[in-house]
Amino acid sequence: MDLASLIAASGALLGALIGFALALPPNRHTAANQQLAALMGLVTIYQLSTMARHSPDIRWMDPLQFFGLVIFLLGPGLYLYTRARISDDSRWQWRQLRHALPFLLLVLDFLLGALLGREGLAAHYPRTVGVLCYVHLLAYLGASLRLLQRARREAALPPGTLRWLASLLWGCCALALPGLLFAIGRWLPDTIGWPQQLWSITLTVGMSYLIAFFAVLDPSVFHASRAARAEKKHRGRYETSSLGNDQAEQLWRQLQDLMRDARPYLQPQLKVGELAGQLAVAPNHLSQVINQVGGQSFASFLNAYRVDAAKALLRSSQPGERTMLDIALSSGFNSESVFYKQFRALVGQTPRQYQQQG
Repeated sequence: MDLASLIAASGALLGALIGFALALPPNRHTAANQQLAALMGLVTIYQLSTMARHSPDIRWMDPLQFFGLVIFLLGPGLYLYTRARISDDSRWQWRQLRHALPFLLLVLDFLLGALLGREGLAAHYPRTVGVLCYVHLLAYLGASLRLLQRARREAALPPGTLRWLASLLWGCCALALPGLLFAIGRWLPDTIGWPQQLWSITLTVGMSYLIAFFAVLDPSVFHASRAARAEKKHRGRYETSSLGNDQAEQLWRQLQDLMRDARPYLQPQLKVGELAGQLAVAPNHLSQVINQVGGQSFASFLNAYRVDAAKALLRSSQPGERTMLDIALSSGFNSESVFYKQFRALVGQTPRQYQQQG
């Protein structure tokens, strides 16, 4: 086995382990985890097909070469996973198969070629198919990032939610862009050494290791989103509330405007009644909106804004220029220990580490 086969073998093993972990309780209860488990299964299959291409001496692996086409499902898989994490929608719809259309067409072409005794498009035009593969993947990565941005802009996600997923998508983009350049470079003369196939292996293995890294760093990334847990918890609590859905959405937008313009979260002892008074609404209605529409508790809602304020202060000051206690108090926290705890929970690193990186 050569180097490419060894890399593919490590990726196949890791992908299988992640998929197996996601398919077991308690992780399998979310539709998003089921889709991610399927995605890791595709990664494993692709790595096995790569091993087959690079191990001609192992004859029993020859049929696996066909499954290299599943790389056209990686982009749609990440997109559907992103959408499931945002909406927590567990319903399968047949129209989702349209995302697999390029893959299905290539499979059909391969089967027809096998029946008619001719090469398929992927074998006859490998350079063109290679470029289309990376363009297809980058298009879906861009669509996934736009989904996250739109969800935050429309207040469907609290600040800091699913930051790890955005990092994963950007990491995949960083791996896919050189792959596209290598694929385009194969059209140029004297480019036999362009490592397009090796780069596709690196892309899929890198995606597996990124997911594993984030899972080890914070196991809660595989849990149901805070919005879904809060909605389930508070669903029965507000069944008799007089606040309708349209009114709740309008109040949520007013609350977002108030938090952005007046920045009341900078008050360390801010209570829900005081914030409700600034909006001229009943405190129980404000709590309902934060719980149901925002998908979080009042304390978590405030802390997310305070962490964002602290990040701005850390970026605008040099290390050692201001103490962490000063930044904590200026951001609305009442102690340095609470500041460190909340910052690490939302950002994934300590305030000092964040400042040094920035």
